[in-house]
Amino acid sequence: EVLAHHPRSPDVHRLRGEYANRLFRHEDAVAAFEEAARLDPSSALAQWDLALAYLQCGREDEARRRLVRALRQGLDQSRQRHAMLLLARLPTGRPS
Repeated sequence: EVLAHHPRSPDVHRLRGEYANRLFRHEDAVAAFEEAARLDPSSALAQWDLALAYLQCGREDEARRRLVRALRQGLDQSRQRHAMLLLARLPTGRPS
């Protein structure tokens, strides 16, 4: 219902993605986070959320790209450390 009233709100889509993750509906979470990132491409948090959702779906190349983008966009310090650890553990694929 909230989404129907605020379809262009990145925050609403992020919340929808978080809810889908809690229900282990990771593809739905990806769709929601992709929309949040599309609506607010400068949001480091949207990139972070999308990267984690991609990891849950086994989409490591896409996760790597989103982690790098989140870091470039100024991800907060605690998430920066986590992002760096994740990047170090991901297999090196195509250049990002």
